[in-house]
Amino acid sequence: MDTRSFDERFHLTRPGILRTLWRDLRLLAMLGGIAWKNATLGRKVRRRYLECKERGEPLWVDDPAGSNEGAHR
Repeated sequence: MDTRSFDERFHLTRPGILRTLWRDLRLLAMLGGIAWKNATLGRKVRRRYLECKERGEPLWVDDPAGSNEGAHR
């Protein structure tokens, strides 16, 4: 995981057409990755949330056991 700030990753100190294009491609790849994670991992979380809501149970996102059964505190 990249822990640098957005500015550290995408701010250009030396402008130029190729550097700008390369920066824009990296930014597009990052945004595509975010969209992909939201579509895949986010879908699983949303589905699990709706299941728990239907049963009237809380959804423990950070449950270390990885399941929602028996996680009532």
